[in-house]
Amino acid sequence: MARHSGTVAARNSGHEALRDRRVLKPARSGSDGSRWEHMNHERAPEQSPEESVAVAAVAEAELAARAVIETQAAVTAAARTVAETAAAAVQAVAAAVDANAAVASAAAASAAEARRTEARLTHEILHDDLTGLVNRRLLVDRLTQALARASRAGTTVAVLFLDLDYFKAVNDTFGHAIGDELLIGVARRLQESLRDTDTCARVGGDEFVVVCEDLSHASDGALVAGRLEAALAAGVPVGNRNMPVRASIGIAVSSAGSLPQELLNEADAAMYRAKGGDRTRSDDDSSDRFLTAGRARPGADPYARRRSDAS
Repeated sequence: MARHSGTVAARNSGHEALRDRRVLKPARSGSDGSRWEHMNHERAPEQSPEESVAVAAVAEAELAARAVIETQAAVTAAARTVAETAAAAVQAVAAAVDANAAVASAAAASAAEARRTEARLTHEILHDDLTGLVNRRLLVDRLTQALARASRAGTTVAVLFLDLDYFKAVNDTFGHAIGDELLIGVARRLQESLRDTDTCARVGGDEFVVVCEDLSHASDGALVAGRLEAALAAGVPVGNRNMPVRASIGIAVSSAGSLPQELLNEADAAMYRAKGGDRTRSDDDSSDRFLTAGRARPGADPYARRRSDAS
């Protein structure tokens, strides 16, 4: 009897232990209604204080490691953002520099073009379109300056007014194109016969004016006129021909107080007198080839040095 009771007690004790290891959990399955099923549940073993501290330390270390990783990721992202911003700033600066360089280059080109345009317009205003010689406006300015220099230096200025003879016949016979070539050739011949300090201008269709300064004597103007007449008589190349040219020349010589327009008018009047006398004189008579307004004193040829230098 005692043995049976011990067996029953042991069996009950085993059932209690088994029941302690299982818990009842409600479960639903379709339309069968509710039922209970047993699930095994292991009781967690109790930890010692040292193990608890170690577990907590490991957890904190994991959290710290995760924070470090996240911080490193944030730093890397920030560094990438800074680098991208810096690169964009560098590109913007480079673009601004290029834009400024382009603007500066365009401004320089515009300024250079403006200067060229100004120089071209100034040249067109002050020079003859056909021959490129000085026109009347610049002639008066240069004559004014020459008279001022002559007054300070005590020298003389001569104004020579040339009018081509029979130029109308050239136009009528050969046409205006040949006439223009003749005028260009005459301008070239006159310039070749003058000094660099002299001024040669075209003031009309076939009229030219030469200003010679720094002359020692009033008669020096006649010597210059003789040189110009000889240069034109030698011929001017026009097309495939060499065309001799004759010109009537009037001379006006400056004196104290001479004014530019007065000298031009005097030389013009002397030229017309010479042209009138040229119609009546013979080719062998050279005494009235050109007339001088005012007195003439003998003097040395102011172009003698130029001839000796050329030879």
